[in-house]
Amino acid sequence: IQDINRKFEVNESDRIIGLSSMCFDLSVYDIFGSLGSGATLVMIKDQRDIMDVRKTIEEKDITIWNSVPAIMDLLIENILGEEDNNEEPMFYWSNAHMQGQTVRKITNSSLRVVLLSGDWIPVKLPNKLNKHFVNAEVISLGGATEASIWSIYYPIDDIEENKSIPYGMPLANQKFYVLNYELEHCPVGVQGELYIGGIGLAEEYLNDKEKTKAAFVIHPDLGRLYCTGDYGVLHQEGHIEFLGRKDQQVKIRGYRVEIGEIENQLLNMHDVKEVVVLDKLDNKGKKFLCAYIVSETEINVINIKEKLAMVLPDYMVPLHFIQIKEMPLTPNGKINRKDLPSPDMDVVASTSFVAPETELENLLDGIWRGILGVEKIGVNDNLFEYGVDSTSIIKFVSRLSTDYNIQIPIHQVFKTPNVREIAKAISNLMINPVDVSSERMLLNANNLQEKNIFCFPPVVALGVVYQRLSEILDRYAFYSFNFIESEDRIEKYIELIKEIQPEGPYTFLGISAGGNLAFEITKVMEQRGDKIEDIILMDSFYIQDINPNRLTDEESRKYASETVELMLKQYPQLQSEGEFFRNHVGEKIRGYYTYLDRLINSGQVNANLHVIKSPSSQSKHVRGDINLWQYSTTGKYTICNGYGDHEKMLDGKYVEQNAILIEKSLS
Repeated sequence: IQDINRKFEVNESDRIIGLSSMCFDLSVYDIFGSLGSGATLVMIKDQRDIMDVRKTIEEKDITIWNSVPAIMDLLIENILGEEDNNEEPMFYWSNAHMQGQTVRKITNSSLRVVLLSGDWIPVKLPNKLNKHFVNAEVISLGGATEASIWSIYYPIDDIEENKSIPYGMPLANQKFYVLNYELEHCPVGVQGELYIGGIGLAEEYLNDKEKTKAAFVIHPDLGRLYCTGDYGVLHQEGHIEFLGRKDQQVKIRGYRVEIGEIENQLLNMHDVKEVVVLDKLDNKGKKFLCAYIVSETEINVINIKEKLAMVLPDYMVPLHFIQIKEMPLTPNGKINRKDLPSPDMDVVASTSFVAPETELENLLDGIWRGILGVEKIGVNDNLFEYGVDSTSIIKFVSRLSTDYNIQIPIHQVFKTPNVREIAKAISNLMINPVDVSSERMLLNANNLQEKNIFCFPPVVALGVVYQRLSEILDRYAFYSFNFIESEDRIEKYIELIKEIQPEGPYTFLGISAGGNLAFEITKVMEQRGDKIEDIILMDSFYIQDINPNRLTDEESRKYASETVELMLKQYPQLQSEGEFFRNHVGEKIRGYYTYLDRLINSGQVNANLHVIKSPSSQSKHVRGDINLWQYSTTGKYTICNGYGDHEKMLDGKYVEQNAILIEKSLS
């Protein structure tokens, strides 16, 4: 309270409007901020009576406003509505006008500080606010009741309307940290959990020792901290960005979704006044996105979806759009998301239904209906809207191959996710066959990605194993490769890399044998003048001599079979496609073992090598010594202990822990 009063020079000449209920923690500043500065607290009967709020501001010369964003948004909309209905809007003139100076019309010249907290601040609100209260400094505040309500602040000045408003910097005598699951500081740009420290921490939850013990921790270096349960990220400029509640992280089809980014794009559209995007569950328990829009005109769902598809990846385009007259509010003025209506699950906001026409379209449509368990799919419908993910795409490709001898690259389905376009792609491939084994996949996509990471397959021969990792580290674009069986595989990998990124610097990643492959490709590319900046080797073993005990055909089939069975065990949802994996993928694995039998990792590279080794650091089928990589680079070399056994580093909880180590290596 003292810090706020000092920062904004609150004194006896100020008049604070009391908008919050005494049951709401924002009222603490209204009361004690006034008492601590000598300012006047002007009480109001009902904050929801916007006309009364506006009248009080104008008649009582209010200088300081403190509320949740929704109340200020309602006030601004009230002012805008009046201006739209009057030829000459109401205004006051400042002292400058009385002295003959040039000024612009303003709605209120007394309001000088606007404090907004307790909920997301709509990105358009600060700019709208400044048009009507031109003398007002707009401040974003955040924190927790457990830490004296406010612990962080950010002066909002010229924020671009397509970007979220930063959470900010700590207030005096308070600390804000972004820590990982081991309570270590997260590097700049890496998501972590937000912790508050300093003198503002509460002592305990009254008469609840268990809750107190769970929420407050003793850090060996930072002292007593409160775990907020929020996610955030520290930026290079020194401020923290709020990423939402830990228990409300939204993931669609495995991808982490930034709800604020979707809302910002919708708010940039004409006539859209307010937006809330929520994640919902369909009848099968799968998540989808629903957008609630307040607009002065009737919304055109198809047009909105087309516009969003131009700036957002498909998994971030809401499935349902509901137009409402106004946002429901709680008694404290926050948007009441629980009162928003549920969408009609029988209606999908999509193009008109178009039935399959050709024999091939009918075949593909039937396969997809069987996999997804739906009665009807239009040939132009986006399959992702029905819950398609990487697993169901693998099922689709394997059934085409096993039952109908039709080959199509997995990435083609990602690229053209509707029945008609897939049918066209198959027809083209029948005329102009391609090497399906050389396919690559973009595992994730959004418009904020900073660099490409090229991932090479382990002995299971499929690049899809990096899917989960790509979803966690979604600030990078992950391109993964399957094992290429032809002997000119190095040249083919380089061609594929160059198609995506013509020039360096490049970043490579490989787990197990994928690391050996990445090293060999790096040597060739560096000899040609390309710059490879970093190679991340996850439990890859340096191979210094040819395998003296080369595998026989029988042994390679056995090892390939064991590897396939291991993959099917790790991905039980693919059990029904076992025959496809044992044949098509099994042959690729045999080819990989043959390549490794003859491989020797020799020479040095200039790229930085970052080794992440598993606790056991041993593989049943891959030989070598992980500690010899240190002699293989003229650049930087790091090695650290990772999480999970060799085969599990990209699975379950281990992949999240190892993702943090990868992020550290890249930063």
